[in-house]
Amino acid sequence: DVQLFDDTLACLHEQFQVDLGRIHATGMSAGGIWTTYLIAFRSNLLASAVPLSGGANSAHYISPEDQIPVMLVWGGESDTYNGFSFHDASLDFSADLRADGHFVVECEHDGGHDIPDGAASWTWDFLAAHPKGVDPLPWLDGLPESQPDICRIPA
Repeated sequence: DVQLFDDTLACLHEQFQVDLGRIHATGMSAGGIWTTYLIAFRSNLLASAVPLSGGANSAHYISPEDQIPVMLVWGGESDTYNGFSFHDASLDFSADLRADGHFVVECEHDGGHDIPDGAASWTWDFLAAHPKGVDPLPWLDGLPESQPDICRIPA
């Protein structure tokens, strides 16, 4: 799958001259886990990422090569699928990323294994604000008003 990502990105860049400073990843559930995988193995290409109901337990954490901003979105303790806790995986992934120095925003809603209302808008705001290598990070001092109350910068 990583080879498909690499080949697709190369093809898109060749044919459409996509801005390589604005390659972002997002996905829900299996797509959230895939986004988590890309953070671990393609942080050198990603500007930022938003896994929704993704994450990784600490035993499976792989330190990303590059620092990238990550917004984690999940549906609270009831966010499970086939016995897998996206709640635990998101909290573990957040702690591991922060220990590695990544900027993380956590957005925990209470809707279980589902995408919260309005997520397309406020997750897009996060991605758009974080192109590759942005310095200083624009949200270090707090979240903008466009972000819902479920989102926080963890201590």
